[in-house]
Amino acid sequence: MHDAFRRPSLIDALEERIREDIISGRYPAGHLLPPERELAQKYGVTRTSLKHSLVRLEAAGLIQTRHGVGSTVLSLEGGGAELLPALIGLSGPEETSDQKPGGVLGQVLEARRLIGAITARMAATNASNDDIGELRGLVEEVSSSGLPVGTNEVAARLLVALASSSGNLVFRLIANTLNDAYVPLNDGLSLVTSDCERLAADLDAVVGAITGSNPGRSEREADRFFELSGRHILDTYRSQRSAANRS
Repeated sequence: MHDAFRRPSLIDALEERIREDIISGRYPAGHLLPPERELAQKYGVTRTSLKHSLVRLEAAGLIQTRHGVGSTVLSLEGGGAELLPALIGLSGPEETSDQKPGGVLGQVLEARRLIGAITARMAATNASNDDIGELRGLVEEVSSSGLPVGTNEVAARLLVALASSSGNLVFRLIANTLNDAYVPLNDGLSLVTSDCERLAADLDAVVGAITGSNPGRSEREADRFFELSGRHILDTYRSQRSAANRS
Protein backbone atom coordinates (compact mmCIF):
# COMPACT_ATOMS: atom_id res chain seq x y z
CA MET A 1 0.00 0.00 0.00
CA HIS A 2 1.28 3.45 -0.92
CA ASP A 3 1.67 6.15 1.71
CA ALA A 4 -0.85 8.97 1.56
CA PHE A 5 0.27 12.16 -0.15
CA ARG A 6 1.39 14.84 2.27
CA ARG A 7 -0.79 17.92 2.12
CA PRO A 8 1.02 21.26 1.81
CA SER A 9 1.35 22.82 5.26
CA LEU A 10 1.24 26.42 6.40
CA ILE A 11 5.03 26.38 6.55
CA ASP A 12 5.18 25.10 2.94
CA ALA A 13 2.92 27.94 1.79
CA LEU A 14 4.82 30.53 3.80
CA GLU A 15 8.17 29.36 2.47
CA GLU A 16 6.86 29.57 -1.10
CA ARG A 17 5.46 33.07 -0.54
CA ILE A 18 8.69 34.46 0.91
CA ARG A 19 10.69 32.64 -1.77
CA GLU A 20 8.60 34.35 -4.47
CA ASP A 21 9.01 37.73 -2.77
CA ILE A 22 12.79 37.26 -2.74
CA ILE A 23 12.96 36.10 -6.37
CA SER A 24 10.71 38.94 -7.54
CA GLY A 25 13.07 41.48 -5.95
CA ARG A 26 10.71 42.62 -3.19
CA TYR A 27 13.56 41.76 -0.83
CA PRO A 28 16.78 42.62 -2.78
CA ALA A 29 20.02 40.66 -2.46
CA GLY A 30 22.37 42.11 0.14
CA HIS A 31 19.54 43.58 2.22
CA LEU A 32 18.18 42.32 5.51
CA LEU A 33 14.70 40.87 5.65
CA PRO A 34 12.34 42.85 7.91
CA PRO A 35 12.48 41.80 11.60
CA GLU A 36 10.79 38.47 12.39
CA ARG A 37 7.99 40.12 14.37
CA GLU A 38 7.20 42.38 11.42
CA LEU A 39 7.37 39.51 8.92
CA ALA A 40 5.12 37.31 11.03
CA GLN A 41 2.57 40.11 11.20
CA LYS A 42 2.78 40.78 7.48
CA TYR A 43 2.14 37.16 6.49
CA GLY A 44 -0.34 36.51 9.30
CA VAL A 45 1.58 33.65 10.93
CA THR A 46 3.24 32.88 14.23
CA ARG A 47 6.94 33.54 14.71
CA THR A 48 7.44 29.79 15.18
CA SER A 49 6.04 29.07 11.71
CA LEU A 50 8.13 31.90 10.30
CA LYS A 51 11.31 30.53 11.87
CA HIS A 52 10.71 27.10 10.30
CA SER A 53 10.25 28.73 6.89
CA LEU A 54 13.40 30.81 7.28
CA VAL A 55 15.40 27.69 8.12
CA ARG A 56 14.24 26.13 4.83
CA LEU A 57 15.05 29.28 2.87
CA GLU A 58 18.53 29.33 4.37
CA ALA A 59 19.02 25.67 3.41
CA ALA A 60 17.99 26.60 -0.16
CA GLY A 61 20.71 29.25 -0.25
CA LEU A 62 18.36 32.23 -0.44
CA ILE A 63 19.16 33.83 2.93
CA GLN A 64 21.79 33.76 5.65
CA THR A 65 20.59 34.15 9.22
CA ARG A 66 22.83 35.42 12.01
CA HIS A 67 21.78 35.60 15.62
CA GLY A 68 21.41 39.20 16.71
CA VAL A 69 21.70 40.49 13.15
CA GLY A 70 18.83 39.00 11.18
CA SER A 71 18.41 37.30 7.81
CA THR A 72 20.32 38.67 4.84
CA VAL A 73 19.02 37.99 1.34
CA LEU A 74 21.68 36.27 -0.81
CA SER A 75 22.22 36.41 -4.55
CA LEU A 76 20.11 33.89 -6.48
CA GLU A 77 23.33 32.47 -7.90
CA GLY A 78 23.96 30.93 -4.49
CA GLY A 79 20.74 28.92 -4.65
CA GLY A 80 20.09 25.48 -6.10
CA ALA A 81 18.27 24.11 -9.12
CA GLU A 82 15.06 23.83 -7.08
CA LEU A 83 14.62 27.58 -7.67
CA LEU A 84 14.12 27.14 -11.43
CA PRO A 85 10.33 26.55 -11.43
CA ALA A 86 9.73 29.66 -9.33
CA LEU A 87 12.14 31.73 -11.44
CA ILE A 88 10.45 30.70 -14.68
CA GLY A 89 6.98 31.08 -13.26
CA LEU A 90 7.70 34.66 -12.17
CA SER A 91 9.87 35.91 -15.03
CA GLY A 92 8.95 33.77 -18.03
CA PRO A 93 11.09 34.51 -21.10
CA GLU A 94 11.67 38.17 -20.30
CA GLU A 95 15.35 39.02 -20.40
CA THR A 96 17.25 41.53 -18.33
CA SER A 97 20.55 43.21 -19.14
CA ASP A 98 22.57 40.44 -17.48
CA GLN A 99 20.75 37.55 -19.14
CA LYS A 100 20.85 35.90 -22.55
CA PRO A 101 17.86 36.27 -24.90
CA GLY A 102 14.90 34.35 -23.51
CA GLY A 103 15.56 35.18 -19.87
CA VAL A 104 15.60 32.36 -17.32
CA LEU A 105 13.42 30.16 -19.52
CA GLY A 106 15.82 30.62 -22.43
CA GLN A 107 18.74 29.64 -20.22
CA VAL A 108 16.95 26.50 -19.02
CA LEU A 109 16.20 25.54 -22.63
CA GLU A 110 19.83 26.14 -23.56
CA ALA A 111 20.96 23.87 -20.73
CA ARG A 112 18.42 21.25 -21.83
CA ARG A 113 19.76 21.36 -25.40
CA LEU A 114 23.37 20.97 -24.25
CA ILE A 115 22.55 18.11 -21.84
CA GLY A 116 20.49 16.41 -24.56
CA ALA A 117 23.35 16.64 -27.05
CA ILE A 118 25.99 15.39 -24.60
CA THR A 119 23.89 12.46 -23.37
CA ALA A 120 22.97 11.49 -26.94
CA ARG A 121 26.67 11.33 -27.79
CA MET A 122 27.30 9.12 -24.75
CA ALA A 123 24.27 6.97 -25.52
CA ALA A 124 25.73 6.10 -28.92
CA THR A 125 28.36 4.02 -27.12
CA ASN A 126 26.72 3.23 -23.77
CA ALA A 127 23.06 2.49 -24.53
CA SER A 128 21.86 -1.02 -23.65
CA ASN A 129 19.35 -3.02 -25.67
CA ASP A 130 16.65 -1.98 -23.19
CA ASP A 131 17.63 1.69 -23.65
CA ILE A 132 17.40 1.35 -27.42
CA GLY A 133 14.04 -0.35 -27.04
CA GLU A 134 12.71 2.53 -24.96
CA LEU A 135 13.93 5.11 -27.48
CA ARG A 136 12.42 3.21 -30.40
CA GLY A 137 9.20 2.81 -28.45
CA LEU A 138 8.93 6.60 -28.11
CA VAL A 139 9.33 7.03 -31.87
CA GLU A 140 6.69 4.39 -32.60
CA GLU A 141 4.28 5.88 -30.05
CA VAL A 142 4.50 9.30 -31.70
CA SER A 143 4.31 8.02 -35.28
CA SER A 144 1.24 5.86 -34.59
CA SER A 145 -0.65 8.53 -32.67
CA GLY A 146 -3.80 9.70 -34.41
CA LEU A 147 -4.21 12.62 -32.05
CA PRO A 148 -2.26 15.86 -31.51
CA VAL A 149 0.90 15.17 -29.51
CA GLY A 150 2.32 17.27 -26.68
CA THR A 151 5.70 18.33 -28.04
CA ASN A 152 7.06 19.42 -24.67
CA GLU A 153 6.10 16.10 -23.13
CA VAL A 154 7.85 14.21 -25.94
CA ALA A 155 10.99 16.34 -25.54
CA ALA A 156 10.95 15.78 -21.77
CA ARG A 157 10.66 12.01 -22.22
CA LEU A 158 13.45 12.00 -24.81
CA LEU A 159 15.74 13.95 -22.48
CA VAL A 160 15.21 11.45 -19.65
CA ALA A 161 15.65 8.48 -22.03
CA LEU A 162 18.92 9.93 -23.37
CA ALA A 163 20.21 10.67 -19.88
CA SER A 164 19.38 7.11 -18.78
CA SER A 165 21.05 5.70 -21.90
CA SER A 166 24.22 7.69 -21.22
CA GLY A 167 24.96 5.50 -18.21
CA ASN A 168 25.58 8.56 -16.02
CA LEU A 169 23.24 8.93 -13.03
CA VAL A 170 24.14 12.59 -12.54
CA PHE A 171 22.89 13.45 -16.03
CA ARG A 172 19.65 11.60 -15.26
CA LEU A 173 19.14 13.70 -12.12
CA ILE A 174 19.92 16.90 -14.02
CA ALA A 175 17.41 15.89 -16.71
CA ASN A 176 14.75 15.39 -14.04
CA THR A 177 15.48 18.83 -12.61
CA LEU A 178 15.31 20.56 -16.00
CA ASN A 179 12.02 18.87 -16.82
CA ASP A 180 10.58 19.84 -13.42
CA ALA A 181 11.33 23.46 -14.28
CA TYR A 182 8.45 23.37 -16.78
CA VAL A 183 5.75 22.62 -14.22
CA PRO A 184 4.60 26.28 -14.01
CA LEU A 185 4.24 26.46 -17.79
CA ASN A 186 2.74 23.16 -18.91
CA ASP A 187 -0.85 24.02 -17.95
CA GLY A 188 -0.79 27.40 -19.64
CA LEU A 189 0.90 26.57 -22.95
CA SER A 190 -0.64 24.81 -25.93
CA LEU A 191 2.52 22.94 -26.91
CA VAL A 192 0.95 20.41 -29.25
CA THR A 193 1.35 19.37 -32.87
CA SER A 194 -0.84 17.40 -35.22
CA ASP A 195 2.13 16.72 -37.51
CA CYS A 196 3.08 13.49 -35.76
CA GLU A 197 4.91 12.25 -38.85
CA ARG A 198 7.33 15.16 -38.79
CA LEU A 199 7.91 14.89 -35.03
CA ALA A 200 8.47 11.15 -35.33
CA ALA A 201 10.98 11.75 -38.15
CA ASP A 202 12.93 14.23 -36.00
CA LEU A 203 12.95 11.72 -33.13
CA ASP A 204 13.96 8.90 -35.45
CA ALA A 205 16.96 10.90 -36.64
CA VAL A 206 18.25 11.01 -33.06
CA VAL A 207 17.45 7.38 -32.29
CA GLY A 208 18.82 6.17 -35.61
CA ALA A 209 22.17 7.82 -34.98
CA ILE A 210 22.36 6.27 -31.51
CA THR A 211 21.37 2.84 -32.83
CA GLY A 212 24.07 3.20 -35.48
CA SER A 213 26.65 3.87 -32.74
CA ASN A 214 27.58 7.23 -34.27
CA PRO A 215 28.46 9.63 -31.40
CA GLY A 216 29.03 12.71 -33.54
CA ARG A 217 25.81 12.36 -35.51
CA SER A 218 23.86 11.52 -32.35
CA GLU A 219 25.06 14.73 -30.73
CA ARG A 220 24.19 16.85 -33.78
CA GLU A 221 20.71 15.35 -34.23
CA ALA A 222 19.86 15.75 -30.54
CA ASP A 223 21.16 19.32 -30.56
CA ARG A 224 18.91 20.07 -33.54
CA PHE A 225 15.87 18.40 -31.95
CA PHE A 226 16.12 20.32 -28.68
CA GLU A 227 16.95 23.58 -30.49
CA LEU A 228 13.72 23.32 -32.50
CA SER A 229 11.75 22.30 -29.41
CA GLY A 230 13.13 25.18 -27.37
CA ARG A 231 12.35 27.68 -30.09
CA HIS A 232 8.78 26.37 -30.23
CA ILE A 233 8.37 26.80 -26.47
CA LEU A 234 9.69 30.38 -26.45
CA ASP A 235 7.69 31.43 -29.50
CA THR A 236 4.49 29.92 -28.09
CA TYR A 237 5.00 31.52 -24.68
CA ARG A 238 5.65 34.94 -26.18
CA SER A 239 2.71 34.66 -28.57
CA GLN A 240 0.25 33.67 -25.84
CA ARG A 241 1.58 36.29 -23.44
CA SER A 242 1.28 38.98 -26.13
CA ALA A 243 -2.31 37.92 -26.86
CA ALA A 244 -3.15 38.02 -23.15
CA ASN A 245 -1.70 41.54 -22.82
CA ARG A 246 -3.82 42.77 -25.77
CA SER A 247 -7.06 41.36 -24.34
